[in-house]
Formats: sequence, structure tokens, C-alpha cells
Amino acid sequence: MFGGDFYPTPEALIDKMLAKVDPQTVETVLEPSAGRGDIIERINALRNASGRWRSVKKIDAVEIDPELAAVLAGKGHKPIAGDFLSFRSFRRYDLIVMNPPFSEGAKHLLKALELQKHGGQVVSLLNAETLKNPHTNERRDLVAKLEELGASIEYVQGAFASAVRTTSVETALIHVDIPRIPKSDILENLKRAQAIETSEEGSPREVVEGEYITGAVRRYEIEARAGLALIREYQALAPVLSRSFTDDKSPILKLEVSGEHGDLQNNFVEHLRMKYWRELFQSNQFAGAFTEKTRERYREQIDGLRHYEFTVGNIKQMQTDISASMLDTLDEAIVGLFDEFSAQYWDEASKNIHYYNGWKTNKAYVINKKVITRLNAWGYYTAHPFDPLNWDVRNKLADVVRVFAYLDGKLTSDMTQLEDALRAARESQQTKGVDLGYVTVDFFKKGTVHITFKRSDLLKKFNLIGSQRKGWLPPNYGAKSYEAMNQEERDVVDSFEGRDSYADTVERHEFYISRAQLQIGAGAA
Repeated sequence: MFGGDFYPTPEALIDKMLAKVDPQTVETVLEPSAGRGDIIERINALRNASGRWRSVKKIDAVEIDPELAAVLAGKGHKPIAGDFLSFRSFRRYDLIVMNPPFSEGAKHLLKALELQKHGGQVVSLLNAETLKNPHTNERRDLVAKLEELGASIEYVQGAFASAVRTTSVETALIHVDIPRIPKSDILENLKRAQAIETSEEGSPREVVEGEYITGAVRRYEIEARAGLALIREYQALAPVLSRSFTDDKSPILKLEVSGEHGDLQNNFVEHLRMKYWRELFQSNQFAGAFTEKTRERYREQIDGLRHYEFTVGNIKQMQTDISASMLDTLDEAIVGLFDEFSAQYWDEASKNIHYYNGWKTNKAYVINKKVITRLNAWGYYTAHPFDPLNWDVRNKLADVVRVFAYLDGKLTSDMTQLEDALRAARESQQTKGVDLGYVTVDFFKKGTVHITFKRSDLLKKFNLIGSQRKGWLPPNYGAKSYEAMNQEERDVVDSFEGRDSYADTVERHEFYISRAQLQIGAGAA
């Protein structure tokens, strides 16, 4: 069901693996090829049952199989990445504990050792043949690396004899503890009495070029490496920068991450991730597509992204998730505008709509080419008494423009044109005929605004979607010709738009039912 290399780790074997570790030194754990999450759940059980594993604060999972990833997510262990062999992270893990695919065990263990090169523990199961019969360069490299690191290797017979999926393969249980000994280039240079020269910086230039996402990821990686290098230098220098030669060994210099306590490196990485995730969500590539309601929904979720590496792969997954959820959200925004424009709180707004006999109802209506709604663009500043850039006006008109951009097949609508137009109107105090692209706007001092829709096909699509979402038009409206309809269906068409207009609906049916998809240039991964 989950592939030939899927052998869930039995609990007794997990306990044997964890017995190799001093849990008091472990705060962060990574389980690659996490499968169903058996190792994660065993650590959590031990953490809850005794004090020995209570120092563990964070366990991350990596799983390439989509079905197993879904199982993990269902248990509350959503994988932070898919393919461990291409996994990159600036998070530091105290422990990597793994039962990798036996057919690729050497690759996976070499990858884990590379991740822990700055210090940390690795506990791994392996097909014993990988070490006993090193007939490939990869296996020979692994054997040499384990010897270099002083790895502990125990061979276990029948390790999977009582497993959910059994195998008689002899298993190697490997434990490697790589000490964290920060090495300071500064100290090395001081010992050799070499002068440290700083090269002159050239003229300022853009460090990162290319498409938006690729550039953002590269900037993140540059900042992460620079920050982690600084932290490692600080940790290496701290012992020689103590306040006293005898009693007080606390450092003269103090390095901290925004007042956080605990692991300096991981706190730094999490704050840096949040910086870039927030920037991504505020960018035109993402935020340009958000209505105010959508933006609020994702603003509530963004704090959890501190646990996810800022990579092209994760950004693309976020793009997919947002795209899937945004279709309903934007359709809801259409219905919201539909309802707002049809609300008849005063006589003037009664001209916004006209009624028609809909599908199984005689109370259906559509929005007219011009609507009137309440929106006050007059402020209290004498320099600009008319201020269409105020928060309420800008956000409401931006939602209208986003919705009509969505109807036009564009999920990322650049708000620069809208802001430039409103700014120009404020500077010139132009209150009539302000062109915002999809609409023109007339502002009135009594606190109303007249919105005129420029494209009749988009207004028609707006009314089609709004009417269908309210159940006033059948879901398959426009799918068959007028001639093929029965009389009841023709009556709905005649009342809604007329036979001639309906011919256009049938001919351009794909346009009228289509929805935009979020597309963000990401460049090469």
C-alpha cells in the first residue's frame, strides 16, 4: 500500500533506539521518512509519561509518500518537507532519529550526518548488508564516515520479527554523537597573529536578482547563513569574553533574539522565517490577490509558519493551498458585494438592481451597470478635505477591483494603479470620473459613491456567479442552447438576460464559469 520500503518501526525497537540517547540534552528532534509517525508518537508518549524526555520542545517530520504524509497530518504531525534527500533547513536539531528506506539507507544516513555536521546526535536503523558489504562508493563513504565519527554500531537479529510488516533482514542500529565545538575563525586568526582586513565595499547593488520567489529565498538563505555564522562566532568567543578571570564567567557581550530565551540559533531561524513569510504575504504577488476577508484569515494562521522552512517548495505548496481555498473565498466576496450593492437602505440605492423571475423563485435580481453605496471620502484635514486614500475607501474599492480582476482571470491584481489613481484624485481634488481600471467612481459629500462598471461581460459574469451562488440560476446555466431548453428554462433565460444575450453566454461558457488560479513566478527550484 505504501511502497516496498515501508517497514513501520515496532515499539520495542524504537525504545532500543532511544536508549542510545541522553534525552536531557535534546530539545529539537527530526524524524526523516516518518511513515505513520510511530517514532514521533513514542517520543511524545515517553515525554508525557516520565521526566526523561520532557526537555523535547519540537519534533519535525519529513515524509515523501503523499498518503503517509496525510496520515501524519491527521495525527497532528504535518510534515515540514517531502523528500529528505533534498531537504534543507537552517533549524538545528539535537537529534535525528530515523528508520530510512532500506534500499536507500546509505544515502539517507549520509544526509543526516551532513545535517548534523555542526553537532548533534543521529540514531538510525540500516540494513546490515549496507555496512557489511560496502560494494559501492556510497557505502564505502558511509563506512569511512562512521569510523571517522566514532559511531556505535549494534547488529540486531529479528528486529522486525514482530512488526506490522515483518522482514528477516539483519538490522544495524547506529548511534553517532557529534560534539558541538564552535570553531571561531577570529580566534584562529588571533592565534596566528594575522591582521583582519576588511575589503572595501563596491557601489550598492541588488544582492539577489531573478524572479520574486527565487530572489526572496536566496535573500533568506544569505541572511540565515550570516546570522548563524555570527551566533557561532559569538558562542565560540563567549568563554574568553567573560566578566572575570575567576568568579563571574558570564560574557561581557550578550547576544539575544528579540528577548527570547532558549536555543539562540533556533530562535533566530524561527524569527527570520516569520520575517520572510510575512513579507511574502504582504507582497503584491500574494496580497494583491487577497480581499480583506482573505487577508484576515491568513493573518491568523501565519504564526504557525515559523516552523516551516522558507523554501521554494514550501512556498509553492502554500500557493496551492491558498489557491484551493481562495476560490470559495472570492466567490464569497462576490456574493458579499452582490448583497451590499442590493441592500436598499435608502431610495437612491433602489436603482442598483432590477428583479427577474429566477429558477424556482420570483425574487431574484441582478446588479445594474451603476451602483450607489455608502462610502465617505471626506476627511478632516484642511490640506486634503477630499481624501479617497483613507483606509475605508481604499480597502472597499480595492475589494471591488480584486473581485473584478478575479472575474477577468487575474488572481493577483496589482493595487498600484488603484492607489496611483486615488492619490492623483486627492492631489487634484477630482471627485468625479476617477478611473480605477475595471470601474469608474464618482464621490459625493453626503457620504455616497457611484460605481460604474466598465466591462459588461465582467458585470454579467458577476451576476451569473452571484445568482448561481444564491440558487437563482441552475448550476448548469449556459451549458445548453436556448433551442434545447424546455419552456420553464427559457422563461428563466428570458427574465435574466434575454435570448440574444444568452447566445453569448453559451458561446463563451468557459469564460463565464472559469475561475482564476494563483500564479506566482518562482523560477528554478
